[in-house]
Amino acid sequence: MSERGGIWREDHCLWPRARLARDPLSRAVGLLGRRGLADDEALWLRPCSAVHMWGMRIAIDIVWLDGT
Repeated sequence: MSERGGIWREDHCLWPRARLARDPLSRAVGLLGRRGLADDEALWLRPCSAVHMWGMRIAIDIVWLDGT
């Protein structure tokens, strides 16, 4: 199940409406069935080594984050 929250960098909120998908099912479902995302929405796949676009109805931007 995905968790709701924000994605922060130090004291700056990058995406206030983010969902964290940690388990295999929530990562596999991802954004399937969504018609879009608002500018302040994000889906954080953790862990993630690849992203697919199978079945997607929307274009996405991908940001790879590391531990620094």
